[in-house]
Order: sequence, then C-alpha cells, then structure tokens
Amino acid sequence: PTTLSARTLAEFTEGLRRVSLHSIHFHFINARLRLKLNSNDFSIWLEEELGLPQLADRIEEIDIYTSTMEEVRQKIIRLVEAELAKEQRQPFSTGVVKENTKPPRKKKTKQ
Repeated sequence: PTTLSARTLAEFTEGLRRVSLHSIHFHFINARLRLKLNSNDFSIWLEEELGLPQLADRIEEIDIYTSTMEEVRQKIIRLVEAELAKEQRQPFSTGVVKENTKPPRKKKTKQ
C-alpha cells in the first residue's frame, strides 16, 4: 500500500509520477480481475469522483498488450495533462451538469 492519494487531476498526475509500477499494475490491470470489471480503478475514479467519463474512456483504451507499465504510466499522464490544459482554457463553469447516458462504470462485470 502507498500513502499517496489524490482528490484532483493535478494530484493524480503527481501521484502517477511517484508510485511504483507495481501500483500502476494493481490499479490498471489487476483491478479488472480483482473486481471482475471491464474497467480499471483509475477510470472508475475519474468518472465517478471527478465526473470525467470521456477521460476515463480514453484511459481505458490504452492497450495493455502493446505497452509496458512505464508506457501505460506515461500515456495516462499525457491524457490527464491534456485534460488539465483543456480545463484551463474553458470559461468558468455554469454548474450545469450534462446528463450522462452511460451506465456507471463499476457496474460492468465480466460474463
């Protein structure tokens, strides 16, 4: 277990830079087996806690068969940094939440 935790995208990026590759594997690959999900811990957190389903989907699309764990880490960091840059360019939010038509990610199970 690690003492690192994140509440924001910036904290998440910093944590990704600092954690071991074992931790990346646990949350990105092992989560699918451990929780019988078609997703990973990072995507679930991004969608459910930060309301970022598009970013969650992009991270979920990372191919674990053609990437090393370090490459997975770098790809996630690049995607999150792009999202942070996009947020900085957007005007102040009106507080209106768009309806999410996708079912919650954590309820997806393997069959």
